[in-house]
Amino acid sequence: MYAPTNQATDQKKDGFYTTLQQVYSQAPKQNIVLMGGDFNAKIGEGAPVGKFGLGVRNDNGKHLVQFAQANGLLATNVMVRQHPRHQYTWCAPGGACRNQIDYILVQDR
Repeated sequence: MYAPTNQATDQKKDGFYTTLQQVYSQAPKQNIVLMGGDFNAKIGEGAPVGKFGLGVRNDNGKHLVQFAQANGLLATNVMVRQHPRHQYTWCAPGGACRNQIDYILVQDR
């Protein structure tokens, strides 16, 4: 499943996170769950699920942070300060725009 872009309708974004919640809820509680992917989200600096995010939170970032908090998840790839060149997970053709939109979520234990 591929997360909708930031320009997608709220209905598509809500549908994605509803489906993601259903899948996550089916995992046995004793299992360790790792969830990674292109969430098309910018959670931004100082996010409650990982304070070393890049840039400013967008609408998709708000949805991802809400999902992560509701399920006790942390974004591991933004838990440690890194040089910005190691934070980018997507570059526009020509390198004019660089963003961090991919995350690895794990349970906060």
